Amino acid sequence: MICFIVLTGIGWFYPANFIDIKIIEYIQQHQNFALTQLSQILSRLGGLPGTLILVAALFIYSLYQKRFDHSVLVVISFMLTVSVAWVVKWLVNRPRPDLDLSIVKTYGSSFPSAHSAYAMLIACLLIFVVLNNQLGWKRYSILLWALIMGWSRVNLGVHYPSDVLAGWVLAALIVLGLKIIQDRRIDKTA
Repeated sequence: MICFIVLTGIGWFYPANFIDIKIIEYIQQHQNFALTQLSQILSRLGGLPGTLILVAALFIYSLYQKRFDHSVLVVISFMLTVSVAWVVKWLVNRPRPDLDLSIVKTYGSSFPSAHSAYAMLIACLLIFVVLNNQLGWKRYSILLWALIMGWSRVNLGVHYPSDVLAGWVLAALIVLGLKIIQDRRIDKTA
């Protein structure tokens, strides 16, 4: 929670800070056609429509598995992540990086990155719902999705790195918080 508060302060009071700018410059220097194409594909997949499809699939999977606790976790996590991300975007109102790339359409302000929040939401839900919180390489490969999505947002020049980090933290806090609450409630009823 402290990390998200600090990131919000950075986004609010220091929108174009030195660290964010240097990371963007570094990524932009190493940009090429293939990476830009990959970033554009991820931009289309990782938006709200793509996330909604993945969340619906996880919801149906949970129902099929007769894990109604997972179904509830999926729906509430999705609704909270989307609504909190957009409320924070509206409150902080951080301008997007001043890069004239115009490669993809953007909506709303820069902070936090909704694409990054959605990617972390999906990653956390896959870990809890599909993997049942198993350890191992599968967990890390799922988290790689969130990392690549965040990188793509900076590569396209539509977010600062701190926007991406804030999106990840926000979604992880929501899903993990709900999972802890849910596990405690299940333990009390058992």
